Amino acid sequence: MTLNEESVTQFSNFLLSDATLKGLRQYSFVKPTLVQRLSLKHALLGKDIIVEAKTGSGKTLAFAIPVLEYVYHEKITQFDGPVAVVLTPTRELARQIYNVFRRVGRFHNFTILDIMGGKTRVS
Repeated sequence: MTLNEESVTQFSNFLLSDATLKGLRQYSFVKPTLVQRLSLKHALLGKDIIVEAKTGSGKTLAFAIPVLEYVYHEKITQFDGPVAVVLTPTRELARQIYNVFRRVGRFHNFTILDIMGGKTRVS
């Protein structure tokens, strides 16, 4: 089946794992945004994607879902070490991305960890 932006009306159209779908549903993510529809069809095939879009357009899920699915389908365990590293320019963005991974990935059997460095700014 070839996926195009019109044929994908729900995340389940992407044939995601039950654990990912359950995590998406728990947080009321049912219908993918345009950014997600256009990027997931490539990212889930293991292709690199670059997405530029407005805040709130769904970019974080567009790259989080393929990472979760990769770890799930490759049966990666805690003994395999780190699989993905997400770098962000700010702590705030790091925390937001971590929360998306944690929420959507909560029904998977692997650990999602956030590590932030730097110094706290004093006003």
